Amino acid sequence: MINSQKLNDFDTKYFIKENEEISYVITRGLYEILDITDVYTNEKYRRKGYARKILEYIINNNIDKKIMLEVNENNVPAINLYSSLGFKTISKRKNYYKSETALIMER
Repeated sequence: MINSQKLNDFDTKYFIKENEEISYVITRGLYEILDITDVYTNEKYRRKGYARKILEYIINNNIDKKIMLEVNENNVPAINLYSSLGFKTISKRKNYYKSETALIMER
């Protein structure tokens, strides 16, 4: 079950929790754009579809918004996940992660 918690006027945390927090996604909503600012899954639950479920929930409940995110260009598993959900790379930010480049993706 996906739960949500309003963090402030702009930010919302969507999460799956059983005995412990399994996975979460934090979003920031500004006007017609929803930015995904953080995606995390507890290491022992990774690659089991938890982040995908939360992201699909967010996408399905924000069909009227442009959804954007940034991801390290070397984080291939995350890029593959986002691409499979319809995100496309629209830009790059060099040295965003110290010496590594961020891909700006949009759906």
